[in-house]
Amino acid sequence: MPPLLLAVAAGVVVLLSAVIAATQRGGMLYIIPPVVGGMVAAGAWWICQGQLWVIRWLSAIAIVGLLASIVVQLSAAILSLTLILLGVAVAILVLRSGRSRMTTQTTVASLVVIAIASVPFRGLVDVSLGGLAVGVSDMALGAALLVWIIGRRRGDDIAIPRFALVIGLFSAWLGLTVVNALDPVLVVKEVVKWLQVAVAIVVLAEVLRDESTRRVVVLAVGLAVAVEAIVGLGQAITGLGPGSFQVGGVIRSFGTFDQPNPFGGYLGLHVPLVLAGVIYARPTRRPWIVLLGIVLVAAIVISRSRGAWIGMGGSTAVVLLAVMPRVRPLGAVVTVLMVVVFVAVAAWQISVGITSVLPDPARAAVEGRIELRDALRIVVEDDYPVSERLAQWEVGWRMFMNDPLVGVGAGNYDASYPRFDFAPFYTPPGHAHNIYINFAAEAGLPGIAGFLLLTLWSLWRAVRAVQWSRGSDWEWAAVGVLGGGVALALHNLFDSLFVSGMGMVFALFIALSYAIEWDRGRRRLDHGPVLRA
Repeated sequence: MPPLLLAVAAGVVVLLSAVIAATQRGGMLYIIPPVVGGMVAAGAWWICQGQLWVIRWLSAIAIVGLLASIVVQLSAAILSLTLILLGVAVAILVLRSGRSRMTTQTTVASLVVIAIASVPFRGLVDVSLGGLAVGVSDMALGAALLVWIIGRRRGDDIAIPRFALVIGLFSAWLGLTVVNALDPVLVVKEVVKWLQVAVAIVVLAEVLRDESTRRVVVLAVGLAVAVEAIVGLGQAITGLGPGSFQVGGVIRSFGTFDQPNPFGGYLGLHVPLVLAGVIYARPTRRPWIVLLGIVLVAAIVISRSRGAWIGMGGSTAVVLLAVMPRVRPLGAVVTVLMVVVFVAVAAWQISVGITSVLPDPARAAVEGRIELRDALRIVVEDDYPVSERLAQWEVGWRMFMNDPLVGVGAGNYDASYPRFDFAPFYTPPGHAHNIYINFAAEAGLPGIAGFLLLTLWSLWRAVRAVQWSRGSDWEWAAVGVLGGGVALALHNLFDSLFVSGMGMVFALFIALSYAIEWDRGRRRLDHGPVLRA
């Protein structure tokens, strides 16, 4: 029997078993057919091809196992069947990709586009696997990785960017913090999240060398961002949303992220790319990009995410400075304005003093006359969000000082919160509202040092990418990536944007810098060890 026919037959077995499992939910009995069918099809295919490799076996079994887990754990039958159909299609693509390198590249590129474009919609369809939430973007990235590995030919080199290797070391340290963790599963989640970022960088850095793939990714991201912004604006206009999100009679936009801050943060990361696109675009395309920018800015403003506002302001200034060689008058004006603002603020602080404009309790805390927690209790009624952030910073600092070397364990901020909280802030918020303090609290000095290294290195690579791309068609993307990195670093001072799959956006920024480096004729990529497939 032809191998492809066997693969299709196995897909039918999987589909029929999925129908039974989704409608009857009869337990492990209905998981046996798809597992056996998938293994038989995979084995038959590769035996006929004469390429029976262990990694191919494991990959095929992993796909079928994931497929079976989805069937068991999803509650909605229709949703289960939809995902099963997607899984069967991916499985067949994986099997077929062994025949043709071109098929492999096309399949990986398609799955990567799905993974990146589905980031804002990750929470709409997710599956709990052993306590880990797996969304559409995670599934697509996992499938892309499998196809990328399986479709390689013997002797192919795999260039691993050093950035990905350092993230691997960073993840290893996060794993070691389990010695202090109250909940080890949360450590595993954090490690998996960062390993996913490393994997995304490795795959994207190679896939994005192809300009056509890059263009498709840009189009897909632009569409996803536009849809997300429109959803957020619709929520504000129609008043759809929790009452707690209402400020001044208007609902704060939250899109598909369930919270305004990550919603504003996600859009804010892409504003620099849109701004750079407006500056560099052809006249025929510029009006559409301007329209997209207006929609994005409006959605961010209505989200009332102060971190997103600050990130947008800082990244806009950086983008305008980066385009000075192209738009010199504009860059000169921006530079003068920034100097004037800096001098004015410095003069104001020297002459008036920042403490003179603070509320009495806050001024007393700054001057050291009372504890910060006591000041927060007094002013909490006036501005709860600001007071809560300051409270979380203090709680995070106390966690760090409790064990400066290891911290309380990666991902264990909430689990450890009751040991360090104080009135009236008894509800754990999920993180310290400052990712730098959060890593210090959860992973100690090595953790915060590692994260700062990654942040500064990413900005340095973005600056270098701007230099490499001068005069090329992708200069706008390099400038946008630099602005996006600045927005991420600034917003993280007041929040944590490595949530809801947004690590994929960070990976995209890093991978673009590697792809731009490749474009400039630097065939010796900044990579670590070269592995043979």
